[in-house]
Amino acid sequence: MLEDKKSLAQIREATGVPKSANFENWKREIKALKIFNGLHSQHIVRGMGAFKYKRKYYILMEWADGGDLQGVWSKNPSPHMDLTAAKVAQFLKQFRELANALNLMHDYKIPDKQISTPRGLKIMEQTFIDHESRGGTTKSKNSHDQHVHFEVPEIEVTNDEPDILENWRHGDLKPANICSFVAEDSSSWLRRLKLADFGRARQHMNKTGKRPNTKEQFTTYAYDPPDVWAGLSGRSRGVDIWSFGCVLLESLIWLFFGLDELFVFQNRTITFGSLYWSVRSMHLKIAKRNVATFEWIKQLLVEDPECQPNGRESVLRDLVQLIRDKLLVIKLPDDYDIYENGCRINCKSLVTELDRIIERGEQDPSYLFSGHSRAEVTAPQLPQARPRHGSGERFDSYIHDFEDKWHYVDDTPFASRVLQRPAINISKLLPKETSSVLCDSCESVDLNSPNFEIKCSLGQLRRRKEEEGCELCSILLRVAEKDSDRDWVEFDIAESGIRVNQGPGLPALTIRRTGVKDQKASSSNALPMDVQIGFPRIPKGGSLAHFDIMQAWLDDCDESHKECRVTRPTSFPTRVIDVGTIELPSLRLVESASLPEKERNSMRYIALSYPWGTDPPHQHFVSDKTNVNAHMEEIPNKLPQTLADAVKTTRHLKTRYLWIDSLCIIQGPGGDFAQEADRMETVFSSAYCVIAATSADGSTSGFLNRTSKREFDAQNGKPSSLIFVDEPLDDFEGDVLKGPLNQRGWVFQERALARRTIHFTNNQTYWECGDGIRCETLTKMKNTRVGFLGDPNFPSFGMHDSKGGNIVFYEDLYEQYSKLSFSKIEDRPFAISGLEQRLTQALKEKGGSDRGYWGIFDDYWGRGLLWQRATGVDKMIRLTKGANGGDPAPSWSWEGFSGGITFMKPEPRTVEWLSNEVTLPWSQIHSAQSRMTTASYHGERWMRGLARYFSPGKNMGANVNDDIIYDDEAGCLNRGPLKVLIIGRMKVEGRSREQVRNYVLILASKKSAPEDVYERIGAGFLDGSLISFEKKAKSVRVE
Repeated sequence: MLEDKKSLAQIREATGVPKSANFENWKREIKALKIFNGLHSQHIVRGMGAFKYKRKYYILMEWADGGDLQGVWSKNPSPHMDLTAAKVAQFLKQFRELANALNLMHDYKIPDKQISTPRGLKIMEQTFIDHESRGGTTKSKNSHDQHVHFEVPEIEVTNDEPDILENWRHGDLKPANICSFVAEDSSSWLRRLKLADFGRARQHMNKTGKRPNTKEQFTTYAYDPPDVWAGLSGRSRGVDIWSFGCVLLESLIWLFFGLDELFVFQNRTITFGSLYWSVRSMHLKIAKRNVATFEWIKQLLVEDPECQPNGRESVLRDLVQLIRDKLLVIKLPDDYDIYENGCRINCKSLVTELDRIIERGEQDPSYLFSGHSRAEVTAPQLPQARPRHGSGERFDSYIHDFEDKWHYVDDTPFASRVLQRPAINISKLLPKETSSVLCDSCESVDLNSPNFEIKCSLGQLRRRKEEEGCELCSILLRVAEKDSDRDWVEFDIAESGIRVNQGPGLPALTIRRTGVKDQKASSSNALPMDVQIGFPRIPKGGSLAHFDIMQAWLDDCDESHKECRVTRPTSFPTRVIDVGTIELPSLRLVESASLPEKERNSMRYIALSYPWGTDPPHQHFVSDKTNVNAHMEEIPNKLPQTLADAVKTTRHLKTRYLWIDSLCIIQGPGGDFAQEADRMETVFSSAYCVIAATSADGSTSGFLNRTSKREFDAQNGKPSSLIFVDEPLDDFEGDVLKGPLNQRGWVFQERALARRTIHFTNNQTYWECGDGIRCETLTKMKNTRVGFLGDPNFPSFGMHDSKGGNIVFYEDLYEQYSKLSFSKIEDRPFAISGLEQRLTQALKEKGGSDRGYWGIFDDYWGRGLLWQRATGVDKMIRLTKGANGGDPAPSWSWEGFSGGITFMKPEPRTVEWLSNEVTLPWSQIHSAQSRMTTASYHGERWMRGLARYFSPGKNMGANVNDDIIYDDEAGCLNRGPLKVLIIGRMKVEGRSREQVRNYVLILASKKSAPEDVYERIGAGFLDGSLISFEKKAKSVRVE
């Protein structure tokens, strides 16, 4: 019976609020559950009891044996592949019943016998138990921290309410709060869905429009309507209607397109608001519907086969229109109970609408589903909303929401295919022992259950490890001691792994299955399909299995990722290395132009990204003027190990040509480095794939002979397959992003321009493309902030439709790049030249200027000049020479220095940029001239401007607003009278330039130069009162 199975929920603790608030939330949820039990709805989770233990508050509810709605989606990731009218009908029924359950809450009427006085009512006394010790002794207390009895507080009821309705609402409707019950409805493929988690549920006796704003401590903005943000009437029942619309739309996407497309829909960049609404005016608290989402809906209604031909009637069409026109509506009615055209619907009307749709489906099954295959149907592409000029305050225009958070992605179909590849022998990747030693407690654990949970003390784990030799307790103890500072620990399932104490980030342990049946198991046992397939160990570096995994990555990307494929290149590297094949090896330098046209047009090459390292100990094996002709005949087969590993990898990946900079660019005097550096954008973006020696520190390190091993492999003894609990081997951030190679300046550009990259590290090999990160263990991961450099069409993912969003993107890009190291620091302007080409071209396509050099773009010139040395950098060191003995970048560019930088970030739309006082050197270039790169620019390098004297306020002890950071604090002491060049000033109505903040560069006379030649030595802002405006400004040249 269900009464025999209970789930335990702990009241969430809010930070920064009194503990009594958690107590009040507990009491509120107890009361809500007691009242909702009385509704006798089969679609509301029943409360079973409540208690307090060690100052924490718990609720007992019936056990959701099917998990939550998110779990339903994950367990059946492709419902569209075998969709039927019957399944759609069951889907409809479940959501209709959820809406009806919500309606029962919204229109709950207080039984007459419970109305005691006009002052209020009392609900039956609640008893709970306080276990002060493991013995379970019950004690009577007086404070709310330690109780046995208390009375639920009265609810205020006004005298003028003729029909007393409590008008309960849920307040936190989302997929995680809709539970699935398998045992209660085995006839439905969705099982029975029920509303759960009533920690926000509240009763309201007044009309919605008259109720004051209510305070909430826990917020899930993803499904909240904008009226919550705007503070309109608190959390009314209309909140539930909006949230229901969000959940229903996402469930429809899952049903008709599958989990992958739902993931694309959910995991996109937003600014302020949610996927469903954004801000029109922050000051006036006015919201609008999210343009991208509703354009997506519009495309769906026009393009989807279920809505075609000629806009045929279908359940998909009617449900989406219901969501668009009546649920996700910003305008609220004056009275929730009375529907107004153009306003958000109420729950009673929602149930009526769903009943109408269900009745239509009963009459015509083709209305529910046409029967046409959904296998080839793609979801509409998500457009990015472009704000119109003059359309209101663009609050979000200076925000770019790159979420620096890793999460796992289910990749079982791909992993299954890898296991079938000829070189993969899974038996070699399994531990020698067929089963692990487990204690009695762990033997009964079902790692495949969505309700998996272990709660115990560190002492219990130590005892089981030491006395019973339990391997699972051993690994649980190890991660608990790392991640917990308390004796009592809790483990639960999160993202195909085990989480400790509900900690943030990726799980502390991964759970993987091999897909190999245990020979001793019954053949009737099915594999646990919701555990990700993965390798408990990885193949030996450089083995056939190792290369076969890489080939699987390439094959899948070629077949499935159109955006990652290399289109027919229009330009080729000047030279490549012909490595031949495994059967017929070759090693010689080839000029691309010498290849037959047919062969050149179909040429596929791999590019190597690696550090040269210091010579010695690393040998710099290069082509130069003395040996390039010999290399055209044959390259000596005594390559440094990193280059030799690249040749071996290229051959095993069935690719004939390889590009290595040291060999394909003629180095040294008389070489063509300057010309070839300008072609890096083409070389890396046109490569079939880039292989990166990520853990190597030089040319002799190699990358195939690695030292990887797992910390632990523990098998859980379920009979149908081998399941392993592992400490995660997958660490893209630590292995790749923080690896030696990615601290190098040249590599930053190489990674960004590559369409896909294979990263070789000491721990394992990683694949990176526009679809995310794949690991050699067969894990798949994503991170939106990391993804902008993995963009196969850089910078399309990072570029924002608003000007401010682009500013944030490019400033972040340059701040990262400036902190990287170079063997030759004078290469700094050239090692990012290819990215700058891409960025300026993208700006031009958006209607901006494609001019800009040395890290300064025309469209953002003012902000680009306002760079400062980063925190922790003692001083910026001025470069004395440029690449190949040329001139360094000018002093007003951070590319003319070594050292990390950060940009000043004036508030959005508050600065007037003084373009009439500052002239950039390329301003005289005609816009029709072809775009040049920094490497190919040979025009003037100086910037002209109007310089003024100033008084440094802090040094004078003045109480004024100033903040200057000098590039070299000590080095500017004896530079003579300093001047300021004003780049921009704050826009404050009614104030003069002397009364506002001015953003400035600090200038000093350049040594051994004419008196009108200056150089930049710092930047910051000054109060206008510190600048000498009464004297005429001096026209100067800043070099």
